[in-house]
Amino acid sequence: MTTISVPCLIVGQPTVNGRIYPEPTVIQAISSFNIHAKQNRVLGIMRHAGFVDIADVGVSDAAFLVKYLRLRKRDMHVIATIRFLVTPKGMELKQIRCTHVVAYTTRCTGTICGNVVQPDLQIVSVDAIPTEELLPPYAPDLKKKKKKKRKTCNSGMCDGNLATIGGLCDRCYERTLDDDMAGNR
Repeated sequence: MTTISVPCLIVGQPTVNGRIYPEPTVIQAISSFNIHAKQNRVLGIMRHAGFVDIADVGVSDAAFLVKYLRLRKRDMHVIATIRFLVTPKGMELKQIRCTHVVAYTTRCTGTICGNVVQPDLQIVSVDAIPTEELLPPYAPDLKKKKKKKRKTCNSGMCDGNLATIGGLCDRCYERTLDDDMAGNR
């Protein structure tokens, strides 16, 4: 199973929805959240634009397991470490990540005063939200004067991403490893 770390919440400044999450409140919520995450009890879902009614979310919707959260101080982002599940939704999300930008966001409960989140904040889970935005092509290294020929992925499973491991891009290499582990080869 593939494990990655992704930003899912910004702390101390307005988020996309205009809320401000104070650092002490978030640190307390992360601590409480990680108790459940360490017991492998927090499943993440992939949802598309629009709100998903939490009552309608079942195990069949699970795409990944949230292993833990941490606060990255240098840019004040909450980072989620997630492990993709070998489920239909997990496989779908891994495939989407190869071509599209995926945003990750926290699902929380608690009260808000004005636009400031209050200390009763509870982080419930992390959601993955695929966007319509395509991944940008790899930009050439502008620091080097000589142009190096880019080696592209030769797997045939993607659109020629930059090859880094044995002629494959990172995502196709992970997919190959996952297939090997699942006995699909």
